[in-house]
Amino acid sequence: PDLAQTRITAIHPLQRTAGMDLRWVKENYGHRFCIVGNIDSSRTLPFGTPEDVATEVREAIDIAAPGGGYVLASDHSLHDGIPVENIIEMFRVGREYGGQFYQRQ
Repeated sequence: PDLAQTRITAIHPLQRTAGMDLRWVKENYGHRFCIVGNIDSSRTLPFGTPEDVATEVREAIDIAAPGGGYVLASDHSLHDGIPVENIIEMFRVGREYGGQFYQRQ
């Protein structure tokens, strides 16, 4: 059966490097279940700068947060190859930008 026909209420991970397009999933299934993740844990988080992380977080919020049903998270595990600064930046920007996003709604 189609994934959306099951009784799931959320989907994670949504891996960028596996070709999972956040915009497509939001447009086609965002009304059916909560979307979790999509912050790249194999490239951006381990090798990007804090600004790269911030850009990706803002992009994910802009795409998936409208209408609700989005939880900010990495697109897979937060492994020990990810600098702590980038993890902190992901949640800092998520809290600040996401908070501003929902205040605008």
